[in-house]
Amino acid sequence: MATRTATRTDNLASRLRQARRDRRERRMVVDGSTRELLIVAFVTPLVTLAVLTVLTVLTVLLAGGGLSGLVGTIGALWLAVHQVPVSLSGVTLGALPLLPTLLVMAGTARVVRSAGHGRDRGELGAIVAAAVGGPMVLTAMAVAVVMDGSSTSQIQSPDALAAFTHTMLVHAAAAALGVGAARGEHRDGRYSRPLWERHLTVTSADRTGLRFGVAALLALLAAGGVLVTARLILNWDQLTILFDEGYDFDGYLGLGVLSVLYLPNLIVGAAAVLVGSRAQVGTASVDLMSVTGGDVPPLPLLAALPGEGLGTTGAMGFAVPTVIALFVAVRCRSVNPFSHLRAVAVAGAAAAGLITLLAQLSGGRIGELGEVGVTPVTTGIFTLGWSVLVGGLVVVIHALLPSTRAARAGRSGEPRSADARNRNGHRDRGNATDQDDDQDWDDEQDWDDEQDWDDEQNRDRDDLDAEDDPDAGDGDPDEDRPAGTGDTHRDGGTKKFDDLAFDFGEMDLDEYDTERAISRKLNDRM
Repeated sequence: MATRTATRTDNLASRLRQARRDRRERRMVVDGSTRELLIVAFVTPLVTLAVLTVLTVLTVLLAGGGLSGLVGTIGALWLAVHQVPVSLSGVTLGALPLLPTLLVMAGTARVVRSAGHGRDRGELGAIVAAAVGGPMVLTAMAVAVVMDGSSTSQIQSPDALAAFTHTMLVHAAAAALGVGAARGEHRDGRYSRPLWERHLTVTSADRTGLRFGVAALLALLAAGGVLVTARLILNWDQLTILFDEGYDFDGYLGLGVLSVLYLPNLIVGAAAVLVGSRAQVGTASVDLMSVTGGDVPPLPLLAALPGEGLGTTGAMGFAVPTVIALFVAVRCRSVNPFSHLRAVAVAGAAAAGLITLLAQLSGGRIGELGEVGVTPVTTGIFTLGWSVLVGGLVVVIHALLPSTRAARAGRSGEPRSADARNRNGHRDRGNATDQDDDQDWDDEQDWDDEQDWDDEQNRDRDDLDAEDDPDAGDGDPDEDRPAGTGDTHRDGGTKKFDDLAFDFGEMDLDEYDTERAISRKLNDRM
């Protein structure tokens, strides 16, 4: 009884220890998940705020100003980084530098990618929500700070709805890029395919189209960068004149920093012009065929704008989207024309969507000068048009090529050829089996014939011995017969023996002796 009670006590204690251990593990998992979500939510915003604070303090100290409105200035800069229009003394700045925004998006995408490895769909949703929710909290604080200080500073109250909308769009797009780059379960030190391929049903044509759509966008932006660089080199005199308006080191530094910050905006505008869109800078506008003059901001980077129309030379710029679309269509080729066309369409849609987003972020209004940038919708439509038109022509030509038609016919004929090979294989194996059976049957028949011939020879020898011995026939015939063979000789071998005896009876003595000698030699060899 005491042993049973002790056993029950031990079992109860083991259960309690296991329950405490499970509770501790669950608490650790929850704490770990909460810690990771907090990191995803606030690491990029806090780093951005730290950089903005350092740059603002250095700028104010170098300019010899005070730190009274530092918090409001940092809040306005946070909104400007997220492309929220900022108003200073009645002048609205809507066309803001794109480089800080791209850096913030890259940081958010990297954090989401690092946290999203090996996660399921629910965990990915929590990570994306954290990546968007953290910056939204800081945006709310920035809006409150700017509104509170607008009565005593030159920075006016921003549009709260625009602030939250722009912040959500920037970080949601970055989080989507991070999730797209996240990998699946960790196996043998390597991650498997991207998570979006596991959670979404996509074909190989879709994957190819997305990959080359991003490649097409990068190629188009690279071409825009080359165009901007070439124009700056050609207009180097105008560039130096604009820099001379800085008067001193601080002015030169400010103009140089602004030119670098606005460089991505100009590259996006050049890429849009290459696909056929029209860029506007204040009252001036430019496309590949014509230029309309007007007042532009005194920014040295704008020296890349042409002073007059390029005419036929400018029309050569259309070769850039043509070559890019041709490259994408060739790289997306497939034996199946429908898969080829689908890949080309996905590539065009991806490139058009991404450049539309960049065009939306890079443009805006600058006070009395008016709008700066390109029309996002027009840019997206032109990009999609180049991809679909050139790509569709390549699809048709590739589908009509003799090699493609032969490959498509061969692929469609593979199942029938395989069936025919299988049938031939079965037939060959059946013939081989029949031949083996026939061979086995012949061997068995030969063995039976030899065995019957030996039995008959043995019986003939016994009969001859019995004729030479007159006393052998007086007894029972079964006494000299081996055990177990009486019925066989009596039934099955009687007719053969009689026929053989009849044949031997017609032979001469010499022939009989010769036959008997041959039989003995055969028996000895056997």
